[in-house]
Amino acid sequence: MITLDSRKTLFPQQKYVRRNHPVSSGSKEQVLIIDDDPRILSLLKEIMEDIPIPYYAAENVAEAREHLSTQKIDLVISDIRMPNETGVDLLRWCREMNNSIPFILISGQADMELMANALNLGARSFLRKPFSIDSLKNEVDSALAAIRYEALHGQFISHLKETNKILEERVKERTIELQRTQDVTLLSLAGLAEIRDPETGGHIERTRSYVKCLAQVLSREDDFDTVFDEERIDLLYRSAPLHDIGKVGIPDSILLKPGKLTSQEYDVIKKHTIFGGDTLHWAEKQLGSNSFLSLACEIAYQHHEKWDGSGYPYGLCGNNISLDARLMALADVYDALISKRCYKKTISFDIAHSIICKNSGKHFDPAVVEAFIKAEDQFKRTALKYSN
Repeated sequence: MITLDSRKTLFPQQKYVRRNHPVSSGSKEQVLIIDDDPRILSLLKEIMEDIPIPYYAAENVAEAREHLSTQKIDLVISDIRMPNETGVDLLRWCREMNNSIPFILISGQADMELMANALNLGARSFLRKPFSIDSLKNEVDSALAAIRYEALHGQFISHLKETNKILEERVKERTIELQRTQDVTLLSLAGLAEIRDPETGGHIERTRSYVKCLAQVLSREDDFDTVFDEERIDLLYRSAPLHDIGKVGIPDSILLKPGKLTSQEYDVIKKHTIFGGDTLHWAEKQLGSNSFLSLACEIAYQHHEKWDGSGYPYGLCGNNISLDARLMALADVYDALISKRCYKKTISFDIAHSIICKNSGKHFDPAVVEAFIKAEDQFKRTALKYSN
């Protein structure tokens, strides 16, 4: 057992504090930790127990290879420099065995050649000794979130393929088959979002109603009457719930954090647009051209872009942003303003109105803001109908 004094010797600038890790708590994944230094290995054990997460420990590559051959290991944390064989040798062996398990490598010195080899073999990240205990915990949380996201992604695609196969067998008319596929896709993905965040259900119903309302108002304007016909509005209404599906890939410690996010945490949150867009784009590739998934994909990627180009993830501006995403941007912000969240209180309809109008031409398309003003009473009724 490493004492507090020995921890200070190993990590002179690191204050060891036990804390909960919601992403890893109750984890089914298993970690393999490897270090030939008994002090470091003992500390790694304590960190795994503190997260907590099931783990196996090895003092050298030979022992580690035995664990990898006999146990289900989801993540490897390994020292690089060890007698006889290095952590990079173990990584290379895994890749030769067609094992894509993620590696977090720890090094006491900057060996650029070894690090370059490890990167070429697909190492996830590096930590230098003396490393921050919190930085290792965060790396583990991030790796597990990625593992779970990939698993959800694979299950989702598998589910879509199976659903499509059943529809091919039972339904001859393409229109019926497409409708069923779209409905199953929506329910599957929206269900994931609701499971992840108990606030999401109300948010889904409100925002889909807001964008439908905005589209209906714009359909009566000369500049948009040929864009928003009845079919397009219905497609938008059914696609809108998928805008935040990428949040299944964000760690709970960040997604549900009650306080202000750090700049690094905010950068992680931003990735939900890419996660969601990539998932829907992948699904569209599997199923072939599909207007429902194509529209949902655009919204997922672009609903945090801003009219003035200051949004993310691509910094698009003006009409370069999908019109459907411009509607979702206003609907999403409006709902966030009037709704209670773990990190904020609600604000009044009047203050929300003022903020939306103030950001016309900045965050929002001015034409969409004008549609919002015309439909504001309906927005309020929707907010009250689907309040959390």
